[in-house]
Amino acid sequence: MFLQILYASDRKVEAEELLKDLTQRSFSCMMLGEEDTPPLGISKPVVLVLISPGLLGSEYLKGLMDLAIMCDCFMPIIIGQPEAELPFRVKIYSVINLNHPDTRAAEFECLVRSIMHKYL
Repeated sequence: MFLQILYASDRKVEAEELLKDLTQRSFSCMMLGEEDTPPLGISKPVVLVLISPGLLGSEYLKGLMDLAIMCDCFMPIIIGQPEAELPFRVKIYSVINLNHPDTRAAEFECLVRSIMHKYL
């Protein structure tokens, strides 16, 4: 099953490493940086938005959340320990710590598989 992952991050190196790990595990990933424009018309079965704490509260992030309303399944995931509250109502599905490269990909893969099993 196709899984689209949008990664809104100001931590590009960690983001690229995680997505590389996930791609090796047969996930189809799409990276979206803060300077990029969110793609329109996302209609894939599952969209995970991985958010780093540095983007919390940004207008870019709010636009991404607005876009996500159109998705079949939208699961926002915070990367690292967020220190700020989101300025709008959205349920955060999970928190993943990017500082542990040995466990982050496996932890995320397990999370993704549980989401896909639940929603697909």
